[in-house]
Parts: sequence; C-alpha cells; structure tokens
Amino acid sequence: MSLKQLRRKIYRETITKKLSSEFLFSLNRCVLISSHGFAAFAHGHHRFDQDVDFSHFWDKTYSCFYVRTDDVEEFVAKIGQRPLNQKHVVTLLVGDSDTPVSGKKRELLERLAQEHEPLQIFCQNLADNSVSLKNLPIGLDYHSNLYFYDFFQSNRKMPLHQELALVDLLKSAQNWSSRPLRVSVDWAGSTHRGDRSEALEHLPSQLCQFTDFGGKKRVAQMDIWKQHLSCQFVASPFGVGLDCHRTWEAIALGCVPITCRSGLSPSFAGLPVLELESWSELTEEKLQQAAKEISGEKFDFGPMFMSHWKKHFAQDVQNHDRHLASVDDWPRIFRAEFDRIRWDCA
Repeated sequence: MSLKQLRRKIYRETITKKLSSEFLFSLNRCVLISSHGFAAFAHGHHRFDQDVDFSHFWDKTYSCFYVRTDDVEEFVAKIGQRPLNQKHVVTLLVGDSDTPVSGKKRELLERLAQEHEPLQIFCQNLADNSVSLKNLPIGLDYHSNLYFYDFFQSNRKMPLHQELALVDLLKSAQNWSSRPLRVSVDWAGSTHRGDRSEALEHLPSQLCQFTDFGGKKRVAQMDIWKQHLSCQFVASPFGVGLDCHRTWEAIALGCVPITCRSGLSPSFAGLPVLELESWSELTEEKLQQAAKEISGEKFDFGPMFMSHWKKHFAQDVQNHDRHLASVDDWPRIFRAEFDRIRWDCA
C-alpha cells in the first residue's frame, strides 16, 4: 500500500466518520439537487442502513428507498414478492454510480415496477427511454470536495457552504445575456472518457475558454466556477457515466450546458440545455442561433430544487410560476428559493 493510499485509508476510517453527521446536517439544508441529497432524503439505503429488514420492505416503513445501481440485482433478490394487501405507493431511487441503467438491469427494474404496483422507480444514468422508469438527475457534486480530493486540502467545504459560495458568486457575476459568446471547457486534459475526444475535435476553438491546469491534476472548484461564469455556454460531454455533475453545476451558475441527446434528455425538459444530435453540428453559427433563441425564452427551473422532487416523489401535482424565468433571472429564482427554505427551517 502506497503512502497516499494509507493516508486516504486512515482519513476515511477516522476523520470521515466524524464528519459524516455534519455533512448530512449541512446537506439537508441545501436547496439544489445533488446525488447525495437524494440518497439522504430516502427513508432507507440498501448498502448503508445495516438494520434494514428486507422481510418487511413492503411495509410503510420504507415508502422511499435508495439503492445503488450496482446493487440492483442483489436488492431485487432480497425484497421478495409484494403482499397483496400492501397497496401504498413505494418510491425507489436508483443511483450513486456511473453504471448506466440499460440492458438486463433496465429490464429487471421495469419488471419490478410492473409486477409490484404501485411502485415508482427513478434512475440516474437511465440510458434508454422507458415507460416504467423515470429519470433522476445526478445533480451537483457536494461530496467530492469533502471526501475524495487532496487529503490535506485547506479549502474543504460542507455542502451548505458550497451552496452559499454559489449564491455569492452569482451576486457579482454578469447576467447571461451580457457574457461573451464563449464555451467553457474544463476537461480538455482528460479526453479518454465518454465522447470528450469527439467533442474537443468539433468545438469551435476560437470561442472556447480552456482551463489552465498549470501542470496540476485538479483545479480548485471555485476557479472552475468562475471560469464558467465568464461564458454563456459550458461544454458537458459524457464522462465515465452518461450524466455529469458539470451539466447541473452549469445551470446552477446561470450557464447553458451543451451535451448530446441520450436517455437523459427527459431530465432536461424545460431547462436551458443545448442538446445536439452529434458534436459535429456544433459551429459558431449554431451557438449564435442558440444564444439568440435562449435569450428570448422562459424556462422552468423547478427541477433544479430538492423541494420540487420531494413533491414529485409524493405525486403532488405542481405548477409553480415562481420557477418560470429567463436565464438572466436565474440568480433571482435561486436566491428566492434559498431564502424561502432558510425561513422554513428557522
């Protein structure tokens, strides 16, 4: 075991355990969607709740349950058949993995949903359109800054502090329509994943703002966010998984992410996202036309907030006009929701 691996092992077994309760407390006070935020919202977790009694899974105790995509087969084998007298709605959230929900895994979950109604299943990285399964966004990455990066980093932040940093950055940032027609690219040094190589080949380089890594493997999160805020668009090709935290961070920063159509497309309905059939169609003229169209549109930013999804899981029909706005108005929408939740928690 290398010294780096040993330090990380010691860190995870000591400091990480101590920070977990603080992380959860902070995460539950965030308003924006995040992968770990969905897991924290669930009443049970297949891997991390050691006291889960799967013989009583269909009881009302677990009306919302979280399972990692990689554990789906094991989970389905454990829960057994649903008793005929159990007719309450159960919500299953599937995620926390780069593994796509496709092929046999998708078929297994579709059968589960059909044979155990009423059961609604939301999946991250849903690779194909499905009648029985619904998309669940990956959201923002509030966990890596705390757990996975440099062991001795000095700028480690809890989730709520990261969200406060977003609020502060948006205060001083230019409105979207006032920013130059540029595309932020922060992954050019790692093109072996997903369709990044193809994207880099076709991006109009004269309009790109590339991250200067300065020989480092990583650049501080705040520096990446500031770069995004200087551009109208953020290139967000697929990485290890289909969905990418970058896409959702871009929207949270009042930018327009660019990505290719996939099984994720339903997640972007009503949001300011430029979807392409292929990276080869991305030209300067395409960006100019997209910028012109986006500047005159209103978008439904509701799906960016945890409050939207909590009501969605509860099958609460909603249509909040307060979330309808132009991209220029996003900072106001975000701040209003942030303040509203703060007052509700007070």
